Amino acid sequence: MKTTLYKYLSYIYPIGIDVTSSVYNSVIEIQWQNGVKVLNSDKANFSYGSLHQVFQQGFKHYNLPNADVQSILILGFGGGSVYSILRNELRYKGKITGVELDDKIIKAAHQHFNIPSNNKQFTLINTNALTFVSNNKSAYDLIVVDVFNDLLIPKSFLTTKFLQQLNELLTSKGKILYNVISQKNTLIKAIEDNEMNYKTTSINYYGVTNQIIKINHTKNKTT
Repeated sequence: MKTTLYKYLSYIYPIGIDVTSSVYNSVIEIQWQNGVKVLNSDKANFSYGSLHQVFQQGFKHYNLPNADVQSILILGFGGGSVYSILRNELRYKGKITGVELDDKIIKAAHQHFNIPSNNKQFTLINTNALTFVSNNKSAYDLIVVDVFNDLLIPKSFLTTKFLQQLNELLTSKGKILYNVISQKNTLIKAIEDNEMNYKTTSINYYGVTNQIIKINHTKNKTT
């Protein structure tokens, strides 16, 4: 009963239901907004709000995941927006690996957003995405990059080295979907320095323009 009431009232004003903090985020808040439970930081939506809509449009625009995609890596798992789109909306049944630095956000994902425990088709790892990419040897058909500190991507994720490392984790037909806001030019320069093939689409929600950049696997790229 309370959940239903919150859901309807949230069309009038946001209703906060839980708030905490962590080493990495001064505010981690669960709210009902416009009938949907969302995860927010102090300045940005982490999951299920505008970010959810951005990736809905991004997957649709690039027709992903398609039949070639059997394994997906999500860097910056957050509360699980991308996971939810893949499993619940696109009915993707392949293997998903998620990487999230903040253990408090992982706890919120399980507690508030029905993200399951690890199983044969899903693994959620609590670690730094840079560390994971540097040490991992698995190959993926699709890598989704959504690594933000509020509205900015840490500079280490915008380098030619990081893109080279991602490229090495792709299968021969693999692709990267990279979500970026104000640092588009920095990312594109790194992509072009690596001579990687890419396409970009702009998605605007609530006055913020995101760029979802699709990067194709590049042969014979080494670090």
